[in-house]
Amino acid sequence: MEIRFKCKKCNKENIIEVDDEIDITGNKNLLTELLNSDYFKHKCAYCDEDNLIIYPLLIKDSFHKFYIRLNPENKKLVLIDTQEAYKIRIVKVLNELSEKLRIFNSFLDDEYIESIKYQIKKDLEEHNDNLKIDNIYFYKVEKGFLYFILFDKENYLGSMKYNVAGYFKLEEKFKDKINKLEQVIDEDYIIRNKLF
Repeated sequence: MEIRFKCKKCNKENIIEVDDEIDITGNKNLLTELLNSDYFKHKCAYCDEDNLIIYPLLIKDSFHKFYIRLNPENKKLVLIDTQEAYKIRIVKVLNELSEKLRIFNSFLDDEYIESIKYQIKKDLEEHNDNLKIDNIYFYKVEKGFLYFILFDKENYLGSMKYNVAGYFKLEEKFKDKINKLEQVIDEDYIIRNKLF
């Protein structure tokens, strides 16, 4: 696929060839490049400046059984050859893409992670009058805890940990309410389906 972009430094137009679909199964280097956004950095042919270029991309992982589509327009994804066991997700921004990759590579379900994020946000804002949390992202699971990082519109607010036992309780409580065909799993999905 051909992409055109204007360099942020010299303002000259560049033309690059990119893949619109990649398979990351077993490829740790490619996963790392996606997690830290290096995959989307392209050097200007004229001044050598790194430019972050976001474009629609389909990512497949056969081991963890997922497809993730980076697609700012949130268009539904139709995959004729996929099996029922695969999760199919659409994300709008790189932070959401990175989070979904971290969730699925930790063998977790994003429905329950989103439910936990909703609870954290609600509890913190109810008990702190001046606090407004705009984004929470799952970061890792380690030693029996899920770790999340919190942001307002402009700043990193800190991190929180959540006991993995709470995750499994949510999984047991809501397993029959999960819509396996849903492709956009976010806070709106949690509120709409009352998964809290």
